[in-house]
Amino acid sequence: YISSSPEVPVRPGSPGKPQPGRAVRIGADGGIEVHGDDPGLMLGYTNEEDFDGSWFATGDAGHFDEDGYLWHGGRLDDVMNASGYRVSPVEIENALALHPEIAEAGVTELRVSDTLSIIAAFAVPRANAAPAEDDVLGFLRERLARYKWPKQLHFVKALPRNANGKLLRKALRP
Repeated sequence: YISSSPEVPVRPGSPGKPQPGRAVRIGADGGIEVHGDDPGLMLGYTNEEDFDGSWFATGDAGHFDEDGYLWHGGRLDDVMNASGYRVSPVEIENALALHPEIAEAGVTELRVSDTLSIIAAFAVPRANAAPAEDDVLGFLRERLARYKWPKQLHFVKALPRNANGKLLRKALRP
């Protein structure tokens, strides 16, 4: 549904634009939706009603830029709450991955009390690198809105992953 092509040059970080004839939009919740009349869309889920031709919510967050490129924001069920704002861990992870001394990163919401949770980042340094916490946090502050700044940064040897290599955000713990 979304791709690059000779007519749609690659824009690093974006999967591209909707293919001609595909009806893709961003819903009121910030989620990516595909119109149910699209012939490439599945007919429905087993033991559930077929789609009625309305918009199908993919469960992914995203936005379109001014040129029509889609920017994936992770899964909607991974969205964190930071001071009342919805924050995608993917956005913070992508910013962390831009740091020259960080090989990979994972971000999660940590509950610190019954009424408060914070954004915590976990970073794997590149081989032979020894990034300073203040340097990395300063790097993020130049790239993210204040409410997206991690309150904690932990350097780790590896991130928890499942058998398929998917990051297990819920397993990220100090």
